[in-house]
Amino acid sequence: MSPQFEVTIGEVAAKDLAELPTNLFDTITRRIDALKNGLPGSVRRLSNFGYDCRLRIGDYRILFDLRGAQITIRRVLHRRHAYASSPGQKKRKGEH
Repeated sequence: MSPQFEVTIGEVAAKDLAELPTNLFDTITRRIDALKNGLPGSVRRLSNFGYDCRLRIGDYRILFDLRGAQITIRRVLHRRHAYASSPGQKKRKGEH
């Protein structure tokens, strides 16, 4: 049986989600909801980074912390912004 997780969405991640186009919002929220049933193969643990894990969904990354059975979604960012030098900081448009 797969582990059951409690998933919460942080305030900054909720703002990230609100800025997404409707089709991406629907896809990403379905995938976040699916985390309750276990971590899919597209989840990777991150080392030397401000978040514990990332979930890849096309060009977007869901950055989250994992504490026991608690998943806290911290950011939802396009891949070019997801790995900015400071965790949680978006790069300005045009920066890579």
